[in-house]
Amino acid sequence: MGTRYLFLIIVYLTFFSACKSVADPYTIYEKEDFSPASDDPWKAHPIKTLSPEFKKQLYETNRTHYLNEDEFHEAINMNTEMSAEKHKIKKIGNFNFRTTLRIGSGDEGNVYLAQHIPSGVYAAIKMTTVYGEAENDLEYLALKNLERLYGCYVENTTMSLCMPLITGRNVLPYTSYPSQERVKTLLGVTLTEEKEIIYNNWNLNVHLMQTFLDEFEYCSRKGTCSDGAPQNILVTEDSQIVFVDQTACTPTPPEARIIHESLTFFHYFLGLAPFRKKERKRFELREDIKFPPPVREFNKIVVNAMNASEPIYTLAQVKETFSKFKIDMESYFLGLPHSQIQLGSGDTQSISSSSSS
Repeated sequence: MGTRYLFLIIVYLTFFSACKSVADPYTIYEKEDFSPASDDPWKAHPIKTLSPEFKKQLYETNRTHYLNEDEFHEAINMNTEMSAEKHKIKKIGNFNFRTTLRIGSGDEGNVYLAQHIPSGVYAAIKMTTVYGEAENDLEYLALKNLERLYGCYVENTTMSLCMPLITGRNVLPYTSYPSQERVKTLLGVTLTEEKEIIYNNWNLNVHLMQTFLDEFEYCSRKGTCSDGAPQNILVTEDSQIVFVDQTACTPTPPEARIIHESLTFFHYFLGLAPFRKKERKRFELREDIKFPPPVREFNKIVVNAMNASEPIYTLAQVKETFSKFKIDMESYFLGLPHSQIQLGSGDTQSISSSSSS
């Protein structure tokens, strides 16, 4: 009888231990200091107060879960309890979150608003399925390399990545569509009835293009790669460009990296898409839109990059071309002659004089 009981006890303890080891969450990484890396162009300062615009977006996304805005605003502070059982707070590591405060979702999982318990700092927590060793997950490694990871936790096959909260939106709403005859985009770009492009705040357009290049260079240097999808290029509330959904890759010197994304995505920050899709996935410039001459010349480079089967444009070349483009636009606004922009080519002369008329 004693042997039988001893056997049952051993079986029970083995089963309980196995279940516990599978079910219990464990910590892969936790960051003590939430301040951004010194060389990070996006200074993601810890957010303790949500902006009215972000709260509005969040409420519209999750309003079906709340009786009214008062209940929603009470739910935002996750360091306090709510009476409604359906809004029960969940805890992962040192973070609280609610499944009724979803920021977004995608093929890989959902992203929720979270809050660091000790400090009250808000974060975004992405919950996704992990296959194999979490320590080797490419997204985890990318965020860690960028120093944009607050914490990483694993429970069963679910990995939770806690990262700085980005209050903004992706670049898609910042573009206008060819079918529209009269468009005023969020970037202050107007398409008149005569189909002429007018820039109302050119400094903002240039700033966004510059921050895109800065982000691209920083990520390249830290060994991370983005898939380049527009929905993964975010414009923050203070007009900074941040890439999300990145994976770890081999770090490459920015001056040696073969790229074309830095050129092809500039059209988002110039307003109306300057090209049409042709057969066999090739593109051509739109002749019906009256762009300022320097923009049209720059758009030619963009289209050439999009049509290139093996892009050979380095970041150094792109930065040089962008610098010439900014100078030409300043000349255009002043009514001065501008240059014929070509892709920067190092020591070779790559611009020639042209009239702005």
